[in-house]
Amino acid sequence: DLHNNQLIYSGVDYKDVKGLWGNIYSYDLVKEETHCIYNQKMQINKVFFYNNEIKVYGTYGKEYGAIETGKFYTLKDNEMILTVDSEVGMYNSIASDLKYGSYKSFFKYQGTPYFVGSVNETSVLHKYEDQLEVVLNGSCEDFIITQNGIYFIGSIDTKLQEIYFVNKEINKISSFNDQFLNEYFISIPQKVTVYKDMNVDGFVMLPKDYDETKEYPLVFFLHGAGERGEDLDVAAR
Repeated sequence: DLHNNQLIYSGVDYKDVKGLWGNIYSYDLVKEETHCIYNQKMQINKVFFYNNEIKVYGTYGKEYGAIETGKFYTLKDNEMILTVDSEVGMYNSIASDLKYGSYKSFFKYQGTPYFVGSVNETSVLHKYEDQLEVVLNGSCEDFIITQNGIYFIGSIDTKLQEIYFVNKEINKISSFNDQFLNEYFISIPQKVTVYKDMNVDGFVMLPKDYDETKEYPLVFFLHGAGERGEDLDVAAR
């Protein structure tokens, strides 16, 4: 990020094997000099300026190790001051085979940072002002902020990805994938709970023209760790 001729960035300094811990560097555009301003064994995911201060999203990995969700800090005089103690992931971890491509998850509008963060099983758009405000609660994959509102790419309900515009209400403004939805039957997920030693939630998707008096083949989908979570309704979407 850049502010008043000062460029800040993070990186891992290594020769042979890449380590876990990152450093924060400052580059003076006028003097053309680089200085390491923090190197205290921290996993650093994002560094940015806000209100003339250096903000850092990262973790020391003391509770859960390498997979630990980061927190927001203010870097001042080579010390990290906890600013926002949050369990929000500052990236989009929602996986899908039906995407337009790669996306950005961080954008500044008039000096205010916005980012896509993973909360349970959905991707949520937040605004950062030394506290977090949810701007868009839904499947937001990519976005841009304008004076008129927010444009974003997302998957709403059981639809494939489209472009939406938000100004108080969400309005779909593209129809790239409508033809595919017209060609295929989209089953609405129905929640089920299996009771055996503990409750295990899941959902079943029934075939078209389902007849409960008939027998059908059953296909199980068992997800991996990247699709874990507790909000089944979000997973169904």
